[in-house]
Amino acid sequence: MKEKYSYDRRQMPGKKRIIITAVSVLIILCTIVCIIFALKKKNNISDESVSVSITDTKADISSVSDKDISTTAEDTEPVSDTVSTQTDYEKETVITAYKEFLRDFLEENPNASSLGATFNLIFLDDDDIPELAFNEADYHAAGAGLYRYNGKEVVEVGHYGSVRALILMNREGIIDSAYMGSGDILNTYFRFDGEKATEILFEKRTWKGMRPEYGNDNYESTEDESDDYIYFINDEEVSYDEFNEKSDEKLANYNFQNEVSTSDGSHPLTEDEILNFSIR
Repeated sequence: MKEKYSYDRRQMPGKKRIIITAVSVLIILCTIVCIIFALKKKNNISDESVSVSITDTKADISSVSDKDISTTAEDTEPVSDTVSTQTDYEKETVITAYKEFLRDFLEENPNASSLGATFNLIFLDDDDIPELAFNEADYHAAGAGLYRYNGKEVVEVGHYGSVRALILMNREGIIDSAYMGSGDILNTYFRFDGEKATEILFEKRTWKGMRPEYGNDNYESTEDESDDYIYFINDEEVSYDEFNEKSDEKLANYNFQNEVSTSDGSHPLTEDEILNFSIR
């Protein structure tokens, strides 16, 4: 009797087996579709991530590049400060050397102050390191000495003009050595290159009243003062118009509004003045 009620799948009717098989296949197909959809979705997210990553990287590169450029510009400022500090140090070194030079002169010439000796700092060229203008005395032919510091000692650039008649073109490197005497007006121009001064032009005007061919002291001046002189350029006699033309041509590149005299703001040569003077 038991065997009559035993269950055997193989004994299921054929129709039922077909239905179960169809359901199983449907379940498998749905599973496959879900897997494909999940994979596809995963791939889309990955592509978007890659796209976003690339975009963000570009933005980051641009941002970092701009920042780096800004930082680089800012980083150059301390270099400028270093250069400024170095220049200030050089100035102080030069000032100390000039003070020692002036003290030595004053010790060797204790009467220099009573003779009208003066000194001054000038900027003959544009390197921000001053030169020293030094008038040893106040008499007419004394002239003025121009000195510089060569890194070891104070050396003379040259001795020029007559007292308080040394004219400089500030920061343009031009020296106008002027002298007046015996009816002559002389101007000798030099170009300073930081170490030495080289003559570039010599001008001379001679009053006709000092020449015998014009009667010496009997010479009578004309209404036009320019007719009262004989003109020379580099020792060659020229007309008044030629004199101005050649002078202007040689000095055309220089600004005469920058002219300063070595006597402007000069200091009397005393111990107190030497001790206290500095770059202004």
